[in-house]
Amino acid sequence: MCGTSQVNGAMGGGVVQQYAPAGTNVGGMQGGVVQQGTVTQGGGHAHGAVAGAAGGPAGHEGHGHDSIMYGIKDTNPNQSSFIKGSLGADAGTGFKLEKGKGFKGKAGRNPNGNDQKQNNLKEADANRPAYGIPKTVAGTKDKPNYVQDIQVSIGMGALEALKPEVLQTLIANQNAGKGSVWNGVAYLTGLIDQHDGSVTPELEQQRSQIMQTKVGQSGKTIEQWATNPKDQNGTNWARSNHAMTGVKAYLQLEAQGIPTKVALDLANNDDLVSGAGRIDQIAPGRASNNQENTFTGMNGAERKEWAKAAKYAKELNRPDILRTLMDSHTMGSHMLTQYGNKGAKSKINGNLGIDPNTPADARKQLLVNYFMNNEKDPKTKDAKADVKKAVDKQENKLEAKADAKAEGGGAPGGGAGAPEVAAGGGCAMDPTQGAKLIGGGPADMSSIAAMLQQLVTTLQALAAALGSSGVAGVSGSGPLQKPPVTQAPAVIQGGGANATAPAPAMAGHAH
Repeated sequence: MCGTSQVNGAMGGGVVQQYAPAGTNVGGMQGGVVQQGTVTQGGGHAHGAVAGAAGGPAGHEGHGHDSIMYGIKDTNPNQSSFIKGSLGADAGTGFKLEKGKGFKGKAGRNPNGNDQKQNNLKEADANRPAYGIPKTVAGTKDKPNYVQDIQVSIGMGALEALKPEVLQTLIANQNAGKGSVWNGVAYLTGLIDQHDGSVTPELEQQRSQIMQTKVGQSGKTIEQWATNPKDQNGTNWARSNHAMTGVKAYLQLEAQGIPTKVALDLANNDDLVSGAGRIDQIAPGRASNNQENTFTGMNGAERKEWAKAAKYAKELNRPDILRTLMDSHTMGSHMLTQYGNKGAKSKINGNLGIDPNTPADARKQLLVNYFMNNEKDPKTKDAKADVKKAVDKQENKLEAKADAKAEGGGAPGGGAGAPEVAAGGGCAMDPTQGAKLIGGGPADMSSIAAMLQQLVTTLQALAAALGSSGVAGVSGSGPLQKPPVTQAPAVIQGGGANATAPAPAMAGHAH
């Protein structure tokens, strides 16, 4: 998250590990594992949610090039042991991961034709993690299948967030030609019972403790998270990068003080994470996920989940929820975007009229405002025309009301001597009812002087009546002071109850 925030300590009885994202100020450190409100030394590294945001080092909106996954080398001494096209810069040759049951007999996503096409990393899918998939599952002669890859990706995300030193060791071993991160994660998270040389004797001794590590306040262990190829709603994770980043997004929301149920419902959510890829920005005007022909670029299921997220944000008065979720599609998972993939043209940029060179923080605040104020999108094929039609209709109403007022000495039905602000207009005073809020927007200039005079007279009478009672904040009978100008609250960037003002925004950059 942008800016800084105070992270809640562990809730309940014993020591519970929580993920504190980079940009979070706890005990003066950046990122890591929180234990009873303090950060241990083991995990102080930056994660992808801060990428491109003020306070984050990456400078790319929504992409954590500071993720430890980017420590995986593009080449490997045992290159032939990996599926061609699955590792780093070697990606570009199409490959397929077949359907089948996941580890421990778990059913998950049966890949369709589009899924198979998008396994072709460089040409079709900018978001497929390029960590390298071994040709065989350790201890077997079997090629990994689609569901198994999703399960391992979940485990990778959990280890990066909660056991980064473990993942660092696996990465170093793969780079040295000792096994694979993929098989090492599968073994250490309890998915398989053998490894391929990637796991050191020290990690062997820690295996049980790693598997049983609790994932925040979810009530589940790393092993339980990795085993389940479905999200909180029972929906199959559709992509490995969705599953990997969903874990980290959940832990970030919880670290920012969001109730566990809400954090699980939103971040452990395939459609919501996928929708984030439709609206992120990996290059000016380009989103990392293929765009649907809709106002936001999201499909119907994705848009429904984002409406739910906005509802939670309103109920909790936490618009920063949406800020975290915007980065949930690409939270630093060694993705192909580092090799220059330009993504898909951003539909939401065009339809909201957002300059693609707008600084990342400012752009994200515009998107937060849109989702907070629009449960549904325009439905016509030409969404821009639909928006313009609604604006023109509102302007015509205002003009008609202003004309009626100018001709009749007041708005229709308003009564003589009771000036009313045009719909959308401000505060109009009715002597029989006191102040009456009509709405916000431009006032009729022909009656502004009378309205202001009546407002001042009424307020002075109110102050005199209240005397020194102190009611409603009025104290004494002196002259009224000009009330402070109010503004719509800025989106809280850091999250948490004690979030500070956001740091200056940084522009997103092309990869």
